[in-house]
Amino acid sequence: SMEMIACSYAIYLLSRATSKSGGEWKSMLFVCLAGFVAWPFSALAAAPLAIAMLFSSSLTIKRLFSLAVQFISVASLVLVPLIIVDTIAYHGLDNLAHLTVKDLIIAPWNIFSYNVLKQPEGGSALYGVEPWYFFLFNGALNFNIAWPLALVSLPCSLILLWKRKESLKAAMLLASPVLLWTTFMSSQAHKEERFLFVVYPLMAASAGICLATVCTSLFGTHVDDNQKQQKQKRKKSCVHQEVCGMVVIGMILITFSAFSVSRIL
Repeated sequence: SMEMIACSYAIYLLSRATSKSGGEWKSMLFVCLAGFVAWPFSALAAAPLAIAMLFSSSLTIKRLFSLAVQFISVASLVLVPLIIVDTIAYHGLDNLAHLTVKDLIIAPWNIFSYNVLKQPEGGSALYGVEPWYFFLFNGALNFNIAWPLALVSLPCSLILLWKRKESLKAAMLLASPVLLWTTFMSSQAHKEERFLFVVYPLMAASAGICLATVCTSLFGTHVDDNQKQQKQKRKKSCVHQEVCGMVVIGMILITFSAFSVSRIL
């Protein structure tokens, strides 16, 4: 359906934005495409990525200016053609000479203002209102045991990875958008299952991070990031700990698979 196109497009673009290849300019481009072209609300899931960019190195005035110039350039590259095309499509070529600035069609802003600023009386609430816990139940239905793992991934990472800075940064970058997105969407009156699609890849990654972090903490060997050379010497861990970790992971995967298969039987 047409409703699924925007969400599916946003899924791909945000997944590309959070990947490590391409640098900051590439990440900004994919976020702008997701927010301006696909679905304006999807840019919210990229907020942790923006914060990570700001603090990826020493935060100076020169650094801020460089990021601002990059973002304005990329945003203009995406938004200006979009405004031109939408304005022509809405008003027609014959009426372009009579248009003013107020007549420009900025679709991302129109979508945001209609769905958020006009609540609770109007806007998207006209199409149905669901309780705040709608996405909690819906996530459990679609992702079963992986859903609670994704929700607790961030606090688990903060508790168990606080000594491993690089691992903690990566975990927060993938796990925090899930909580941010779910919280924001739960605060909106109108809710649909497809609204969660945007963070489905990050949800799966967060669940995996939570599972790996907990199992490593319980059954693995703790090694700080600055002890990578010593890590090679500590590879010989207790066999029963590794077996226990594999058994726990296997049981969770089997449970997840069983619940998933049961939905189509």
